[in-house]
Amino acid sequence: MSKAADWINLSGKVAHVTGGARGIGRGISRALALAGAKVMVSDLRLEDAQAIASEIGGDAMVLDVTDRAQVDAAMAETRRRHGSLDILVNNAGVYIGYGGPVRSITDEMWK
Repeated sequence: MSKAADWINLSGKVAHVTGGARGIGRGISRALALAGAKVMVSDLRLEDAQAIASEIGGDAMVLDVTDRAQVDAAMAETRRRHGSLDILVNNAGVYIGYGGPVRSITDEMWK
């Protein structure tokens, strides 16, 4: 890991990383914790979220970002557990199957 943590101080900040258990999200969760943030890791699979949360001293929860009610509840729960929410990383990748090449995706489909 880079020495960015030497000059980025997130002590006292609370971060929530969606899709934070694997891939880029896992790396972001680690980096935020290294910089001093308290990290809430959310993912579709609780076991995966718990594994990285345990590694970095954070918290974990299940979250399906395609469900607005779950998103609202997750943000409220993060604030309840930690008193604030300072950093939100919308990392969760959602593919809903457009059924064709990327160039066929219209502006409306991106919304």
